[in-house]
Amino acid sequence: MRAQGGFTMIELLMSLAIAGIVLAVSPLTFGSFQEQHQIEFAVQASAQALRRAQIQAQAVANDQTWGVFFQNGSVTIFQGSSYAARNSAFDEDQQIAPEVTLGGVAEVVYSKLTGEPQTTGVITFETLHETRTLTLLEKGALSYD
Repeated sequence: MRAQGGFTMIELLMSLAIAGIVLAVSPLTFGSFQEQHQIEFAVQASAQALRRAQIQAQAVANDQTWGVFFQNGSVTIFQGSSYAARNSAFDEDQQIAPEVTLGGVAEVVYSKLTGEPQTTGVITFETLHETRTLTLLEKGALSYD
C-alpha cells in the first residue's frame, strides 16, 4: 500500500502558473481603475470650478468678472477679465493628476451679474486609455459625455 501525501510536480506547476497569471493581470486592472478615478476627479473638479466662478460673477464679487483657466496639472479660478490680467491674490487652484491631459477651451470668463460665459465649447480630459469631455453651453450650463 502506497501512502499518499504532498503534491505532484504538475499540481505545483499549475498552481504557480495560475498565481502568475493573476499577478500579471492585477496591475492592469488597478491601473485602469486608477485612470478612471483620476479622469473623473478632473472632470468633477473642473465642473465645480466653472460653477463657482459663475456664481462669483453673478454675485459681482469684488465688482469683477470671474473665470477659470485650464492647464495640465491644475484648474484655476481667477478674478479678472482674463487669466493674464487677473488679480492672482484671488486665485483658487485645484490640482489634478499629471496623467490627465486637458485640451479644448483653455479659459472661460463669466460676465458680471448675468453669469454668462464669454466662451463656450468643449474641454477634453484624456489619459492613456480614457477620454472624457465637458461641454460648456451658452447660458453656462454644463454637459458631460
